[in-house]
Amino acid sequence: MNMAAANGHLEVVKWLHASTAAGCTEDAMDLAARYGHLHVVSWLHYHRFEGCVLRAMDEAVENGHMETLT
Repeated sequence: MNMAAANGHLEVVKWLHASTAAGCTEDAMDLAARYGHLHVVSWLHYHRFEGCVLRAMDEAVENGHMETLT
């Protein structure tokens, strides 16, 4: 799930969430934020509990993805 989130594949993230016991770590939201996948960040925020770390917000800004912070 982490790699699907990192690559912006929301449908894969949703499928893994619903169909398997596969979980994810905070890396899922961290990487999605880093690469500007706002749709994935938003979905993870509302459907998963792992959250993210402060580093994710810093990397989103460094990579020009301010919209992921709003």
